Amino acid sequence: TVDDIYDADGEEILTTEAGKGITDSGATRPVMGEETWQRWLDAIHMKGIKMHVKYEPCNRQFRFGNNKVLVSKRTVTFTAKPFGANKELKVNLVPGATPMLVARTCLEDWGMIVDFRAGAASLKDHPEGGWRSLERDEKGHFILDLLGLGKDDAMTGETTRSPTVTDDENDR
Repeated sequence: TVDDIYDADGEEILTTEAGKGITDSGATRPVMGEETWQRWLDAIHMKGIKMHVKYEPCNRQFRFGNNKVLVSKRTVTFTAKPFGANKELKVNLVPGATPMLVARTCLEDWGMIVDFRAGAASLKDHPEGGWRSLERDEKGHFILDLLGLGKDDAMTGETTRSPTVTDDENDR
């Protein structure tokens, strides 16, 4: 099986900070490069964070937007903390420095609701967290802080008002 991972422009995806991932609504499995994972481990160690990780062998191919195919020979499972909520994340590791790509399936499993116009997201099962502003990379992709390395509360962005949904004829 080959999973297709497409960058919107068919170009190489930009690197993100350790502990952060790019949302990829077209991907069915989360993936990141071994070099990126090592940067994450180094950052976790430097912050003195204790984290349980589990490695498992696999053999899965991923096709990227430039038609390059990379083979994942192992997965890593750990607890991510999107908006401070503990969520298990199983990531396929591929050779190189591919940034962490958070698959659509993760966003679905986590109950993430995204307001693209406002650039904000919320977790359906954690309404107390409210809506959070999302960081964007240079190409406009949403970035999620998955480990809370830069924040004491492990949350990304500021709380915002919940987007208003109307059924007004003028809004259509």
